[in-house]
Amino acid sequence: MIDFSKWLCRASQSSKMMTGKIGISDNQESELQGYIDKMAIGKLLTSRQEGLYNDLTKKKTNRELPRTITSFLRKEHREIKYDRIFLFTNKYLQKGLLQEDESITLLSNFLNIPLFKNEERRENKLFTGLPDLPPKVLDYGVDVKSSWELATFPFADDPLDFVYESQNQVYMNLWGCNKWVTAYCLVNATEQMVYNEKQKFFYALGQPDLEDYIYVGICKEIEKKMIFDKAKFDKDYPLFNWDNTEWNFDIPESERVVMFESNKDDSFIDQLGERVIIGRKYLSSL
Repeated sequence: MIDFSKWLCRASQSSKMMTGKIGISDNQESELQGYIDKMAIGKLLTSRQEGLYNDLTKKKTNRELPRTITSFLRKEHREIKYDRIFLFTNKYLQKGLLQEDESITLLSNFLNIPLFKNEERRENKLFTGLPDLPPKVLDYGVDVKSSWELATFPFADDPLDFVYESQNQVYMNLWGCNKWVTAYCLVNATEQMVYNEKQKFFYALGQPDLEDYIYVGICKEIEKKMIFDKAKFDKDYPLFNWDNTEWNFDIPESERVVMFESNKDDSFIDQLGERVIIGRKYLSSL
């Protein structure tokens, strides 16, 4: 038997535990209060209203998890019970994994501080996490994201994705610090990634002649949108067959890092911790 009473929520998955509302929604809360107010002035509820009142009271008292969370927990249960990992990947995740070291190097150059990939996982009674850069060299932790291309690279005034905000809060809780940063880095794609994009359009265009001007034009645009430091790319992939014979599309390193700051929010951690405890009970019931 697996003891789910000690299940730990991973920082990277914590946002999934913060979806929806536990118990009843705001509309249901308002409906329940209406029944309470009605009874308070001596009015009787109809049989239908009484049934709804009892149902809402039960849901509010039992603090049931919303379907979005139970769906996530059911997957967690299967993975843990049967020792499986339900793998998911796409080109964005692949770049994040393959170019993580490149992004850390770029960030190191940007900050002018030597930075190295973290290998330490921490856990407490509720959470577990393995951040990219914990607060050792810097007085704050950092999670690094490798943007797929210039079009997906955020502006400094964009809001931080809730997935990463939630993750940062857990990291701060685990490392006992008050600040965490998500650093988006714009680094070159790998040679294979560039070829894959070119091949995708090659088949989409019906396998044209490789000298076809439309296809060549698309290949040039793919290089421009996925490569930002030609000298670095040439060093890494000296046999790459360029379509852009003249290159003036480099982007300075100083413009290829955008940092978003998260500050410690105890109320967020309290809410997440409450959901983890309720989630453990649900996992044990499956």
